[in-house]
Amino acid sequence: MTDSQIDDMIREKLALKEQIDSLEQHLSKQIKEKKSLFKTFIVFKNESKEKKDKYMENEIDLEKKIKELDNIICKVGQSAQIVLMLTKPQAFYDNTHKQALGYQNLFYLRKAQRIKPTLYDGVVMSTHVAMPVIDDEETLILEEESR
Repeated sequence: MTDSQIDDMIREKLALKEQIDSLEQHLSKQIKEKKSLFKTFIVFKNESKEKKDKYMENEIDLEKKIKELDNIICKVGQSAQIVLMLTKPQAFYDNTHKQALGYQNLFYLRKAQRIKPTLYDGVVMSTHVAMPVIDDEETLILEEESR
């Protein structure tokens, strides 16, 4: 080999070495960038998990409050119903005439009173004729089957 060939090989070797160095630098930059992105990903993942846990706790608290409020509403409704029952004793079913006298569920009574309050002031009841309820075997059999 001649000196010119050796010089060419040394130049090629140096050029390749520079190329390798630049690729190594580029690769190290990408690795650092990947590590930083992975760290931010982990931070965001932890934050989202914390937010999710916080929202779940809030949801559970709200559900507990809803149950408490429902219990309060039921108790208030029950106490109003009890007061109404104690102040106005009424039989639901009149055995002498075999007819129903009122509503079994007071919610429906209140709803009907709101729709037509004049029917429930006590004056109109004296003018209406009571509808008889027929208690024959077929009616009783149908009632047992429906239960």
